Amino acid sequence: MIVETLTDPFPHVIAKNFFEPQELKLIWEELNFFTKPNKLYAPDKFGGVSSKTNSNAVIIDDAFNNPMHSNILSLLRFDSNTTDRFKHLITELKQSNYTCNHFHRAAVTLTKLRYYHDGAHYSKHLDIKFAFLAFMYFYKEPKQFTGGELFFDNGYQYGCENNSIILIPSYVSHGVTKVSINDENFFGGFGRYCVSMFFDYRRDVS
Repeated sequence: MIVETLTDPFPHVIAKNFFEPQELKLIWEELNFFTKPNKLYAPDKFGGVSSKTNSNAVIIDDAFNNPMHSNILSLLRFDSNTTDRFKHLITELKQSNYTCNHFHRAAVTLTKLRYYHDGAHYSKHLDIKFAFLAFMYFYKEPKQFTGGELFFDNGYQYGCENNSIILIPSYVSHGVTKVSINDENFFGGFGRYCVSMFFDYRRDVS
């Protein structure tokens, strides 16, 4: 794992090669499972904002009665080995700027899988009802699409490399540039996947 902590133009942490090969195999099993008919929903079918995005998504927490039945949620549990890496990233973000001082008090409240195929995008928006956000990116290699960058104010962008994660405070406005892909088969899964984790404050941690 390669970690970069940045403070300009806002505090954020980027980690590349985040998941181990065996973990990635489990994640892709679930990504492929969801990239089937009637499993990823248009924004108006899962509570998304249709005026902001046309990408398809599913709230993973709602898809499984038991989170341990989900490969992705199992890997992201706070009692898993993977979470030690998350805690390290949260500590890095906390120490990067005074506005992030209390992020160690936050816990995951929502996990969402979003898939961007040809023409999919997300207009700039805020998620200020949460404390901070973590976005994890996956795509099949060799990469089949262009676009799909995470963009912010002042022209700053992150290219969303495969098997990378970025943590940002919720007060940062962000969006996704339009994805272009020649493969017209949505269910081929050659677009851009993002697993989003939304963190809110816990009241039992000082």
